[in-house]
Amino acid sequence: MILSTREEHSLLGYISLAAQSLTVVPYQPKHLSQYTPQESQKDWENIDEKEPGFSESIHAEGLSFTLLDKDENIVSCFGVFPHDDYCLSWAIHSELFHKYVIEVTRITKTCLNELKHTKEFRIAYTSVKADFEGGHKWIKALGFEEAEDQFEVEDANFVLYGKVLV
Repeated sequence: MILSTREEHSLLGYISLAAQSLTVVPYQPKHLSQYTPQESQKDWENIDEKEPGFSESIHAEGLSFTLLDKDENIVSCFGVFPHDDYCLSWAIHSELFHKYVIEVTRITKTCLNELKHTKEFRIAYTSVKADFEGGHKWIKALGFEEAEDQFEVEDANFVLYGKVLV
């Protein structure tokens, strides 16, 4: 597939080009209930039972995606949630993530890089639990930098990260 101009094609089209063995589809809120999160993100399991409507609240049309393996198992869900001139990025990975970490990283980086050209966001923010070592390593691999010290939400400490998109 050859894409000629950014205006003619969706973000989904661009990030699909980065996929090799995975298929990129638009995220649907039901996806979060259709897989088992990786061990380090088990607190996301059955999230809508804990926080009704959560999986719908992170959905942003054209900015949220699900990655499927060849058997259509969910590997990862990720996206950005828009605010004025910045966005909040999120990712929740299944127990299959470790098999595809390089490809998921490449696809996610492509998405973030294309946001520079397709949307009016200046910066993307995300947060990682302070004790989630693998999460910090992955977020840094995506080009995020630590934005400030830790903050606490519901008895859990988080570190805020930012990535300039302009």
